[in-house]
Amino acid sequence: MFTVGALRYSLSSLATKLLPDPGKPVKSTNFIVSHSRGCSLIYTCYQTYSRTVGMRICCIGVGRWGRNIIRVLARLRDQGDIEDLAICDIDISRAKELAKRYLVNEVYGSIDEIRHSKYDAYVVAVPTKYHYVVVKKLLPHSHVFVEKPIATTIEEARELVLEAKKLGRVLMVGHIVRFEPVVSHLLNILSRLRSEGEEVVNIYSVRIGPGPFNPVYTLNLGVAHDLLVHDIDICNYVLNELPREVVAKTRYVSNFPYEVDIIANYTYPSGTVAQLRASWLCSQTMKRRLMEIQTMNYVITVDYMLQRVVKEKGIASYTSNSDYTSLVLTYQSKEISEERLLLGSHNEPLLVELKHFIECVKSGKEPLTSGVVGYIALKCIVYALKSAEKGMRVEIPWNEDFI
Repeated sequence: MFTVGALRYSLSSLATKLLPDPGKPVKSTNFIVSHSRGCSLIYTCYQTYSRTVGMRICCIGVGRWGRNIIRVLARLRDQGDIEDLAICDIDISRAKELAKRYLVNEVYGSIDEIRHSKYDAYVVAVPTKYHYVVVKKLLPHSHVFVEKPIATTIEEARELVLEAKKLGRVLMVGHIVRFEPVVSHLLNILSRLRSEGEEVVNIYSVRIGPGPFNPVYTLNLGVAHDLLVHDIDICNYVLNELPREVVAKTRYVSNFPYEVDIIANYTYPSGTVAQLRASWLCSQTMKRRLMEIQTMNYVITVDYMLQRVVKEKGIASYTSNSDYTSLVLTYQSKEISEERLLLGSHNEPLLVELKHFIECVKSGKEPLTSGVVGYIALKCIVYALKSAEKGMRVEIPWNEDFI
């Protein structure tokens, strides 16, 4: 006589033999459930089994940023969030070095070498110029996470979004800033202020960091695709609307084919203006990541690098006085609160981001930074570059069926 445990084990083993690999779509559902109660039970058992067994992920590209992704994926593997991990990179020696460090068994030198049936999802961290061709190859096989920006052109991005929808794939774009603790905290502050009748009237952002000039590296395009894409995405996220027009100005240097500095002013249907600057015009030691959000009565300053949020309520009172010292003291009399959010291994943005992707693949839900979100951010920067090229304000049309 079977015990309950033995029966479960037998059914699970039988289901595993009869049905596809764990984590793969069930293609013979109708056949299984249309037969006897026993077969139906096997199907139910398999469904439970497929949801609980770990995922198998292959990381494509382990260069400067891909190294961090492998580090985090290895941690997720070690703590049981995924079952197995593989690396694919055209620099096979680099791939093997990282595989040895993080105890990865499978290493590939090309996408064409990958045994796609083995993997439930892919994480793509190749240079921007190759995002489209790599994701296009992978979507027919499984779900894909691709680093920002989703592609180089609007046309490429649209094709990837539609392809993922047609195939029923999860397509997530690595807009990692949304997963930083200060952004969640900012949303909570703005929610409370809106409940008090406050609305955002202006956003100012500056994102400065050293550029790829020495040696010259062009595979990630210019500063708009690399840095500006972060801040326009956060503006869209915070405001929950899409800009209707943009006017922008770019700067170039003699030894680099793409823009190295861009200032873009986006206007939203609500009237809010977002003034965004992204620049590589700085030394190797200069880095700044700031955003200011102004309502009628408050200014909230977000420092991404220090994970600090400062909320300022202007001057407490104002009285006209001919005494300069009294006037200065009046202007300095402000209500200010400052909060620093602690970053640790548990809330590292890349860890939170990749865990979110894994959960979306397992549950089938749409990611916070879906392919559509990536498409929107890319379109915003492409139109900023068009504005700079034309030297005039341009409208941004939003007539896509999938938005």
